[in-house]
Amino acid sequence: MKSQLSAAALAAAALCASAPASAAIVLGFTPSAMQINVGQTVTIDVGISGLGSEIVSGFDLNFIYSTAVLNWVKTTFEVSQFGMIFPDPIGTSGGPGNLGYDVISLADDATLAGIQTDGAFKLFSFEFTGAGDGATTFTLGADPSTERLFTGSGGITPVELAVTVGSVCIAVGTGNCGGASQPIPEPATYGLAAVALLAAGVARRSRRRVSAAAV
Repeated sequence: MKSQLSAAALAAAALCASAPASAAIVLGFTPSAMQINVGQTVTIDVGISGLGSEIVSGFDLNFIYSTAVLNWVKTTFEVSQFGMIFPDPIGTSGGPGNLGYDVISLADDATLAGIQTDGAFKLFSFEFTGAGDGATTFTLGADPSTERLFTGSGGITPVELAVTVGSVCIAVGTGNCGGASQPIPEPATYGLAAVALLAAGVARRSRRRVSAAAV
């Protein structure tokens, strides 16, 4: 029993340790799902919310999707929320099915706080047309340092923001979203799952030792 309690305590401690302090910050996609015809246009808005008193001073993002399902038409970036920026992100790309955008605001923290007053604002609008039958998830890549990196306050050494990333599923023609709209798991989720499995294994081994000793 003690070993089981210890394993449970270990898993609970890991849960607390892995939960980011700013987990309330969310990158949302609108709509969350849509069915369109081949050749039809769809607009996807991407916004950030839950910032509270925090700001967004920059980002390094890669939006991924299937080019067999969607054709990218254009991207509109809400530059008004960042003041002067470097570089201009519009039109940059990581390759087919991978739209990359890298921005650093040249404004100081106080200026950005005066602009981003609501703690929530739209970042991008993406326009696509249906390319072919099928379904695709449109979301950020999984790499936290190069594909879903948000920076906040701190001037020349800004803090990294923990942001929960959503997604949208677009089905074209005969395509069906099904479960395709699930967001990519955060790295912390993988770590927590591993710790929980380890804790369960420790508990099982302890029970075996107790059973063997009783025999």
